[in-house]
Amino acid sequence: MLDEPGGQTIILGLLIGIIVLQTFAFFVGKAQKLTSGYTSETLAGLAKQYPKKTEKIYEISKKLKRYDFCLLCAYFFVHVLSLVLLTSACLTYQIFSIPILVLIVLIWTFLFVLQFNHNGENIHGNHSNYIDFISIVANAFMPLAWVIRLLIPKVKLTTDVKHNSWENIMQQIEVGHSSGELDSDEFEMIDGVISMHAKMAREVMVPRIDAFMIDITNDNERSIDDIIETNFSRVPVYHEDKDNIVGVVHIKKLLRNARLYGFDHTTIRQVMQPAFFVPETIMIDELLFRMKESQNQLAILLDEYGGVVGLVTLEDLLEEIVGDIEDETDEHDEVLRQISEKEFIVLGKMSIDDFNTEFSAHLEANVADTVAGYIIEQLGFFPKKGQVLNVRTAQGIILETHSVISGERIVEVRVILTQKLAQEYTKRAKQQDELQKKLGK
Repeated sequence: MLDEPGGQTIILGLLIGIIVLQTFAFFVGKAQKLTSGYTSETLAGLAKQYPKKTEKIYEISKKLKRYDFCLLCAYFFVHVLSLVLLTSACLTYQIFSIPILVLIVLIWTFLFVLQFNHNGENIHGNHSNYIDFISIVANAFMPLAWVIRLLIPKVKLTTDVKHNSWENIMQQIEVGHSSGELDSDEFEMIDGVISMHAKMAREVMVPRIDAFMIDITNDNERSIDDIIETNFSRVPVYHEDKDNIVGVVHIKKLLRNARLYGFDHTTIRQVMQPAFFVPETIMIDELLFRMKESQNQLAILLDEYGGVVGLVTLEDLLEEIVGDIEDETDEHDEVLRQISEKEFIVLGKMSIDDFNTEFSAHLEANVADTVAGYIIEQLGFFPKKGQVLNVRTAQGIILETHSVISGERIVEVRVILTQKLAQEYTKRAKQQDELQKKLGK
């Protein structure tokens, strides 16, 4: 009875104990779901991601099935123990009647199964803390797992868990690349296809300032000469202002018309065809579909006010999948070059995402997509030609305007890393090789 001496204190203690056990069970369940989805390739990728945990990851990789079974035993044991404590307390102190107690047990069991099924969903974050947790709990419950194995010799050490979430697909691709099962080209192609749904057209466009266009008001002969001298098959045509695109010239149509009627009787207006306009915020997978549907290979990107911000070609979209497509007429731009241990020169048009990946940086911009745009956003103005200005990031990285043209754009940026980031950059490849060898890859 609750009115017995010390009864309420005992009930309170049991309640706290059950809450602690259930909290522990929650994390054990998550850890078990992680180990059931681990493979040697997954662990190789984690070892690269968390080099300080290499020894423990290596230990888990050698006893993966055993660790998985130990965590499963721990999860069930804690739940059963909680249920036994609750039932014994209710019977001893007559807190509930038998029918209500049976109902509580059924609800408890249902919640237990529900929690077990959902524990592993969307686990794609920091595995570092779980690695320590897995090692400690699995070793602690190793004796219990050994006893259960003796009692039930046919129990399997593996569980069939389907990992169909987008995050798990991405993770498997990354670890496949880390383990060497996917070479760099294959990884880039798969990653490019998957990331198309999350990338806007403005991120892959040729900016307006870099785009070759012709003014229809210019001399016709001069415009045709300019088109023929370029390496582009399609050229946008504007009227006095690049915000006023009036069409697109296909060089094949231009040459065909000139062959029939002669260049002297061929005008830009005759061969010009309608331009294809899309918002700059359109996702590139949707843009690819619309270009295929409309049979256009060049799209003009507009901002929210209707101004032209750049253009995207079908080749630009395909390069997101297969990488750079270069022919004999393309001029190769070196996006990054190292000039000393801590100093690099990068192109201003290098994307912020690529910069962060390359240098383990954390640049964030409100509007800008490129390193040059980030610098301008931080300065609050456009640097003048020849002006050398510095921007220091929160990590201590110095970005210097190395080359500025006409006060409108930053062509190259000098990057000075901190000693720590420089060491990470130079040692990364060597460290990865050592980890792969240690894991037997």
